Amino acid sequence: LAEQCAGSERTSPRITAELVEHRALLALLEGRAGEAVDLALGAVEQLERNGRNGPGGGVTDALMVACTAALETGDERLSALSERNLRLTRRAGSHLTLATASWLAGVLQWRSGDPAAEATLDGALELFRPFDQSTFVGMTLEAKACLAAARGSTRLAARLFGACAALWSGGPPFPRRISDRVSAASRAAVRSALGPAVFDEQCAAGATLSRSAAIATALAGEEPVERPAGEGDRSGAV
Repeated sequence: LAEQCAGSERTSPRITAELVEHRALLALLEGRAGEAVDLALGAVEQLERNGRNGPGGGVTDALMVACTAALETGDERLSALSERNLRLTRRAGSHLTLATASWLAGVLQWRSGDPAAEATLDGALELFRPFDQSTFVGMTLEAKACLAAARGSTRLAARLFGACAALWSGGPPFPRRISDRVSAASRAAVRSALGPAVFDEQCAAGATLSRSAAIATALAGEEPVERPAGEGDRSGAV
């Protein structure tokens, strides 16, 4: 379909540029991440030449594809691309694209040990809150889980990992694939630290949280209290 559209006599330079962006996304979906980065950056250049610098088929969309592909390849340009994307989304004034750009920036800050990661990811969660975007909330909660794991809050991390699983249910597989790769090492470390039984228990508790409760738990950042063995939930007792 992309090739058919590209061959149309009515195809404008802007649409041609957006087709390059879609080819970049296809390359990323098919596992050709390096090619996806180059295609997406080519789309950025073409879109800028045609004055499409806002959200919705614009430069920020193509930059996000480039950044997502660069996450997989470890491209050294990723940090600069992320900063550029964040700057453009702030200028555009779109809360949803800014939230997505903030997620990426927070992930990079977490990976580099930047203490600003917590505030950046909290900002992304607040921006996602009004939208029906459970997939992106799940990605941000997973990044928050990784942060919790890094500071030793392993029970909170496991609970947030469990909350993500519920939010992912029925959603598109591609964002989850990206998020899983970002968080895989942290998830394994938390499971090892807690032991499989406690890890699964905390994940199960997280899976019962509603979307709003999961966001509130992540924003609060408090480690769940460990109950003594054999003590059940007595919150409903008279």
